[in-house]
Amino acid sequence: MIRHGKQYGAIVLVFVGLVALALPGGARGQQQEITGKDGAPMVLVPAGEFTMGGNEAVEEKPVHQVSLDAYYIDKYEVTVGQYAKFLESTSRKAPPEWKIMNQPSHQQHPVVMMDWSDANRYCHWAEKRLPTEAEWEKAARGTDGRMYPWGMGQ
Repeated sequence: MIRHGKQYGAIVLVFVGLVALALPGGARGQQQEITGKDGAPMVLVPAGEFTMGGNEAVEEKPVHQVSLDAYYIDKYEVTVGQYAKFLESTSRKAPPEWKIMNQPSHQQHPVVMMDWSDANRYCHWAEKRLPTEAEWEKAARGTDGRMYPWGMGQ
């Protein structure tokens, strides 16, 4: 069993909004869903093991078991509207193409065109953090080993 704690540090082209809150002492008695400081609904990912990695690409190998504590993760991507509130509150520089992105009809669309440090600053502002690689994979994959547990086949 391997415990992972490395922050996922790849460039974020689409800020998928996976931000997490760790739960000290496990998830006993925790709500299945909460709302973060930024108004985003978050879901509980329970403590336990899951199969991480794959055999499709070298960087995914080896397949191994990982144990994680419980944590909450955003249910949806961070939207243009949420990111606009962050920019307004912090006076940060907007990402490229912001004038095109920040239109009334796009407020519920995922925010795009930012790097890891932009995403990290948003998380800090929202009193959250970016998930580790293992947390992201467990939330995306689920616990039963399927690559696409949310309906895209096996």
